[in-house]
Amino acid sequence: MDPRILATGGVRASPPVDTDPQLPDLSNQPPPYQDRDLLGEDAALNGAASALLSPAELGALSLVARALGAAERFEEARLADGFAPVLQSPDRVEYHAAYHALMARSMAEGLHAPETAGEALAAYRRAARLHLVAQVESGHLASPILSHAAPAALSAQRELEAVWLPLLRRPGYDASDRPFVLKSAVTVGMATTERQGGSDLRTNMLRAERGDGGFVLSGEKSFVSVPMSDAFVVTAQARGGPTAFLMPRYRPDDRRNGIRIRALHRTLGQRSSAAAEIELERAFAFRIGEEGRGVATVLRMAAAVRLDCAIVTAGLMRACLARAVHHARSRRAYGAALVDQPAMRAALADLALEVEGATALVMRLALAVDRSARDAGEEALVRFGVPAAKYLVCKLGPHVAAEAMECFGGAGYLEASGMPRLVRDMPAAALWEGPGSVVALDVRRTAERDPDTARELLAALAEVARGLPGVAAAASTVIADLSDAEGEGRARRAAELLGRI
Repeated sequence: MDPRILATGGVRASPPVDTDPQLPDLSNQPPPYQDRDLLGEDAALNGAASALLSPAELGALSLVARALGAAERFEEARLADGFAPVLQSPDRVEYHAAYHALMARSMAEGLHAPETAGEALAAYRRAARLHLVAQVESGHLASPILSHAAPAALSAQRELEAVWLPLLRRPGYDASDRPFVLKSAVTVGMATTERQGGSDLRTNMLRAERGDGGFVLSGEKSFVSVPMSDAFVVTAQARGGPTAFLMPRYRPDDRRNGIRIRALHRTLGQRSSAAAEIELERAFAFRIGEEGRGVATVLRMAAAVRLDCAIVTAGLMRACLARAVHHARSRRAYGAALVDQPAMRAALADLALEVEGATALVMRLALAVDRSARDAGEEALVRFGVPAAKYLVCKLGPHVAAEAMECFGGAGYLEASGMPRLVRDMPAAALWEGPGSVVALDVRRTAERDPDTARELLAALAEVARGLPGVAAAASTVIADLSDAEGEGRARRAAELLGRI
């Protein structure tokens, strides 16, 4: 061996660097995307927050945004994504420590906690925090989002609601595997999907029979979100038809329930979280609502999740844009910074318009949720606007991610850029609680049940947007599509245009 190599510890010395100024600058690499002020750098979210939040609330949100933008948080996101959960036994899924760190922060921020009735701007404040957290890591948010939505289903059974609502409002995170009554904080997952039916819950084959002071469930569920939750909202066939249940991980006598995790699914993205296939062997469960009304009960929970799907997607869109802009500002080509070149500026501007529009839309709908209990117009905006927003924003998300990746050139295809994870994670929210056609048909069916409100809402929205190109024609098209008895095939167009308006 060459003794010069031995002298360097076995590392071959690099050849001298050619300093000819005519050669490209080999240091022309953007610095890591970290230590960011996620609120201060985001004109759309900052504007929305500044418009309605008090100075104290805005200051608190700003502190959260800077903490989330720290290098350590992005490293946690990388680790949580890189080390997927592992099934250790039929009773236990093991997560990386980074996942638990992300969960602890999100639950400390109350993303899992249902709002208190009458609390001003509660949904609005939570939407802003959820938007920020999604920019760092979105996979772990399945648990807080489902826990936050669970009371929408539990409200159909007041006794269960009285027990679980205070538990779900507890701050903090408790990852221990023990009966929920012994825990400092709890989470709720969801188990509705079966192989043969997917979104059609009426085809559920899981059986529910009376027994053990409640009901016992036997059968399979093919897709269970967050399988280490303390309880699950489940649908099963009871004597009266499809019925909703709350199935705790531990029975009332503190014994493990009959829940057996058979496998964890390998997913395209959001790899920090877990989705499982389970088998139930006379698993104890509490009924939620009336027998035969399970689909309607679970749809309450799904409706609560749908706005979060749009918020998370808007946050991911913002993350894609921010990374693309960071790269373009830091990278030079053909004698100038990328960001100063007209074609790149045009591409980034197009992305920025979509991101700003998505952010404005989800924040406006969160405000409508806050106002809906006392304002019929805001309640109508929630009923029609949330599924339309989920449709539109979740359709835009993958497009924005792909375009942002192109702004990097080939570097965007490398994991080190951070873009591949965002591209993988982006489609998930579009599939949660109803893919595009399902939510578009929900807009249509809502209009069929209440056509007068649909027309009034479209007229009000068109008036607000009066003078903008294409608004009047779009509103007329939506009304025509929703009013046509044979127009089911145009439900997707109606949902997209409604979201745009």
